[in-house]
Amino acid sequence: MKSLGLQIVARGEKSEILFNPAVPKRRDPGGVLVAVIDTGINYLLPEFSKRLARDKNGDLLGRDFWDDDKHPFDVDFSRSPFFPLYHGTAVTSIILREAPTVRIAPYRFPRPQMERMADVVAHAARSGARIINLAMGSKRKKDWITFERAAKAHPKLLFIVSAGNDDTDIDKLPLYPATLNLDNMITVT
Repeated sequence: MKSLGLQIVARGEKSEILFNPAVPKRRDPGGVLVAVIDTGINYLLPEFSKRLARDKNGDLLGRDFWDDDKHPFDVDFSRSPFFPLYHGTAVTSIILREAPTVRIAPYRFPRPQMERMADVVAHAARSGARIINLAMGSKRKKDWITFERAAKAHPKLLFIVSAGNDDTDIDKLPLYPATLNLDNMITVT
């Protein structure tokens, strides 16, 4: 299958943004498995590709729950078609900088269907993850009800969630999932 992309020409220079490229096959690097639930990651970058968690056939353990396929590639046009975000790639680069020997299982969250977060958590658990990073949130608790149930159903998983980036006191202005009362969750800023 050929990858779809968007070709951009600026000042005479061409550039292409891929939407769903194939995941290169490699061997599993070994190490602790960390699932990153975000906007996906750019798994074509060499420093990421070599740390991706793989099955015995060399296939990626993560999944795209937004497009419902095996290509959790990070390109998010939700805020602007002209300035795509690469949030999952940025978050994963921090994880790999701080813990360079972990294996990453990237997951693209199901933005249009947040009730599928339980499916994401279950998939990560079946893949062998013990740590799940969620550097995202919203002010709408109802978006996180199925996540809360899934986290409670998997007490051996450790969830690392974000308190947000805007210096808000989440005790006064709740941000979910950070303000959920879960024994297996650590909230960080």
